[in-house]
Amino acid sequence: MDTTRARATLRVTSLLIFSVFVTVMEVGAQAGPAADHHLDVSLRSGPPGTPVTLSATDLYPEESYRIAIGATAFGFEELEWVMTDANGELSVDVVIPEWGRNDLIHRFILNDLYQKPVGFSGLFHVTDADGNVRREGTIADVAGRGLELIGVDGITYALAGDLTGFAEGAEVVVEGSVVDHCDCGGMITIRVR
Repeated sequence: MDTTRARATLRVTSLLIFSVFVTVMEVGAQAGPAADHHLDVSLRSGPPGTPVTLSATDLYPEESYRIAIGATAFGFEELEWVMTDANGELSVDVVIPEWGRNDLIHRFILNDLYQKPVGFSGLFHVTDADGNVRREGTIADVAGRGLELIGVDGITYALAGDLTGFAEGAEVVVEGSVVDHCDCGGMITIRVR
């Protein structure tokens, strides 16, 4: 009888501990920062060797994160480890690596300690030394917006500059600079040269 009572007490105690653990995990998950954070980037484009400042907020306070840069279909490289401050904010200066190419799109990646991505930046356009990017794709003529490039990477770019010879459906390679400010409805604009 004592053995049966001891087993029952152990089961109740184990169940209680498990219930408390699950409750703590659920409360922690609800109270913690969102799983998808945005990395703010000080520049939208630049050649390899360009210093860039990255920042983020609403992260776990006093936690270690890894900053990387990646290019679609190319891979990624870890650039820095950084600790958030007591408010869950970070700011770090990094340099665009020498392997950055002007024909690929790049993003900065915020990874946790175990290399799990928890946030991303918008697109960063690595340029050549003259400030130009190179994109392949198909020309689309969109009513009310003009000519656009639908890149092979799936990104749509507004086009400005000398568009002589570009026609709907043409497969092209476009070279030009990324325009910082335009009347293009927030689209990334390439000024064709």
